[in-house]
Amino acid sequence: MSEQQQQQQQQQQQKQQQKTQKAMPPRVRTSSTSQSSPARRSGKKGRMSPLVMFGQRRHRGHHHRASESDDSSPVFTSPIARAISDGHMPSHGFYLGSAAHEPATLSPRGVRAVPAQIRVASNAPLSLPKPQKHHAMAPPPPRREFRRVHISGEKLVTEEQREVCTILHQALELREKYVFKEKEPSEEDVKDWTREPEYTPPADDASGKCEHHYRMVDGVFVVWHGDREWTTNALRSAPATTARKRRTLSETYVAPSGDEDDDQPSSALSPSSASNKKKKHGHHGDESKSNDMFTGVIKAISVDEFWGDLAFLMQVCYDPDTRSFAYSRLKLLEKRFELHQLLNEHVEVAEQKAVPHRDFYNVRKVDNHIHHSACMNQKHLLRFIKHKYRTASDDVVALSKDGSKSITLRELFDDLQLTSYELSVDHLDVRADNTFQRFDRFNLKYNPLGESRLREVFLKYRNQIDGRYLAELTREVMDDLVSNKYQFTEFRLSIYGRSQDEWSKLARWVVNNDLFCKNVRWMIQIPRLYKVYRQRKELENFEQMIRNIFEPLFKVTIDPSSDPPLHRFLQSVVGFDSVDDESLREAPFRERWPLAADWTSRDNPPYSMWAYYMYANLFTLNKLREKKGFSVFAYRPHAGEAGDVEHLAAVFLVARSINHGIVLNSNPSMQYLYYLSQIGLSMSPLSNNLLFVEYEKNPFPKFFKRGLNVTLSTDDPLMIHVTKEPLVEEYSVAAQVWKLSAIDMCEIARNSVLQSGFESGFKAHWIGPNYWKTNTVEANDIRMTNLPNSRFEFRLELLDEEKHFISTNMISIPEGSDEDEFDDDDEEEEEEEDSNGNDSDSH
Repeated sequence: MSEQQQQQQQQQQQKQQQKTQKAMPPRVRTSSTSQSSPARRSGKKGRMSPLVMFGQRRHRGHHHRASESDDSSPVFTSPIARAISDGHMPSHGFYLGSAAHEPATLSPRGVRAVPAQIRVASNAPLSLPKPQKHHAMAPPPPRREFRRVHISGEKLVTEEQREVCTILHQALELREKYVFKEKEPSEEDVKDWTREPEYTPPADDASGKCEHHYRMVDGVFVVWHGDREWTTNALRSAPATTARKRRTLSETYVAPSGDEDDDQPSSALSPSSASNKKKKHGHHGDESKSNDMFTGVIKAISVDEFWGDLAFLMQVCYDPDTRSFAYSRLKLLEKRFELHQLLNEHVEVAEQKAVPHRDFYNVRKVDNHIHHSACMNQKHLLRFIKHKYRTASDDVVALSKDGSKSITLRELFDDLQLTSYELSVDHLDVRADNTFQRFDRFNLKYNPLGESRLREVFLKYRNQIDGRYLAELTREVMDDLVSNKYQFTEFRLSIYGRSQDEWSKLARWVVNNDLFCKNVRWMIQIPRLYKVYRQRKELENFEQMIRNIFEPLFKVTIDPSSDPPLHRFLQSVVGFDSVDDESLREAPFRERWPLAADWTSRDNPPYSMWAYYMYANLFTLNKLREKKGFSVFAYRPHAGEAGDVEHLAAVFLVARSINHGIVLNSNPSMQYLYYLSQIGLSMSPLSNNLLFVEYEKNPFPKFFKRGLNVTLSTDDPLMIHVTKEPLVEEYSVAAQVWKLSAIDMCEIARNSVLQSGFESGFKAHWIGPNYWKTNTVEANDIRMTNLPNSRFEFRLELLDEEKHFISTNMISIPEGSDEDEFDDDDEEEEEEEDSNGNDSDSH
């Protein structure tokens, strides 16, 4: 055969081969005779699939050889080609795992090929597999050990330090006596924690009237069950309903394995306050009577006992030995945290990176402290006002200045000599400038353009349009939160206490405008404005204001059908707040104040008096609602933004968490107690920067290092923030100024969820099913919080060590001695002093 004939024959064979390949369906082809790599034909002749090209490049780049099998089909070592052969992915996708479902490792040069060799069948079809949803609850990463710093010689304490430990233990026991503790979540509440709970708005079910009755006694409502009629004096003598089981420090501490300690915590001494002495004389209830007589009676601790306990706490605050001891322990906590970061930063980072999907942006964050009237930013409000001027300028929105006629939105703007074109953020003038140490100027910034009429139209729910504009604004903010998915908030609405119909009007505004949202819960703030209403003669005494605030709640709890909208609204309310300017001067601390009914002065009651009456009525209300299976309310007031440390001492006894708390920086004793109790502090550094404390002097980073339960919140985005996500803005500024790491911010975000009032099912899905456990590492689920277990365990160990140090170094009461004997001696001395004092007075 000539050379020319051979060439013609080869050309015919190639043409025949091309026709055969065109007739075949798209698939990965291999040919034992072809010298080129397998190709997938697309529309154009001679083009191979980019996927196979990628496999070839990897094949050549790593010098892998394909072994020949019996049917002469080549074998590919590229993980992409092997994935295709197993049917795990189509030829146009990417796969980062081997055939045995082992994850392929990543390197700077790409995907590392797994040594196992898998043959690709020559006629294997490229079928598209069913998409498999990645299970978010993959097993947690293995627990990593971290370096610890141990301090020896903790038993070498002085007698003075033992006395301080005893005093601190007593103070902690006092708090356990007061604070209402919610029930722990049931298994039913957290069983589906891997799935996000379905949010359903509160049901419109107003049934379930019960046989409870209530009466106000000395400014506090008392509730009883049954038909028995109780006199006021009989209810006054009833014993207080106790909170749940009080936990001592030794019970909360979990000793490390192998740690043997001969020193056992001693029983706590009672605070040397007037309340304990008076109880023995029957001043707070005749203990000779059987408590069975008062079965079914719900009553809070009396106001006299509160004043006595508060007096003891004030002694703790100003005791020099306690202050020195607390300061040294807090400094030690701060330095140990810095040592932990130096020794274990790489461990925490590696642990965080081992968690798929999670980062700071997609862990849940709750804005625990935000006022509803200022929940939008300045640009949002400006855009809304302009839109309403263009589309609804004929709406009747207000009364004229003299109140003689109703005016439209256009007429209102004409009175202000403005058009929508002229409006700008600068014209709104809601930015809190020039307000440092001037709370009065800060409050004026709620008025757009300095006009109270614009505030009434756009930022109030009681106006000529029944709050329609504010409802639309609120819905827009809610929609932004829903689209964000990972940010939640607790808006505060005001109840003033001027009249009892305020609750019905507020509830109807919320219900009629359907202001329920998965990302939002409501809180009620009580402005401390008794002075204003008393001067206007709208109130006769302080007890009347307390009655206006709480009586509608007791009424609707006992009989929901008495006000169905209010009953429905209360199901989405999670707490109460107390707000006003703390820097205002008030009378110095006294161990006793008049009862609420006797406070007829035109001045405001002291902060501690507000704190007690808010707490006591909420305690009774919560006990009643708990019996009926309704939601309960936490007391989370503003405290420590300014003013005296007495504010912080009062709410230490009665509040679950507080807002601000920057005054703690000036009193180490109270700061140490807040740390040991892990009372939540929802702090707003940007807000403080405009009012009371410059940003660089804010104690937030110090509190965080020492282990206080702190989180970040926005307070008033309208006056403070400039972005669409004010909460992230708060976090980002703090991270830049104080050099917070991603781990720090995830810890702060977790604290925000713990402090919030969202239902247990949501908390379990956001931070783990064991979130409510306080003394175990299981409380943190790194897959949900992105908080390394090493950081969480470090915090837990330090807190337990501090509690253990106090409980094991208290002064023991000698065996055989009766503590009452010492109290009786003190009482005799006091009685003798009183009698001498009375004699001198009579002379």
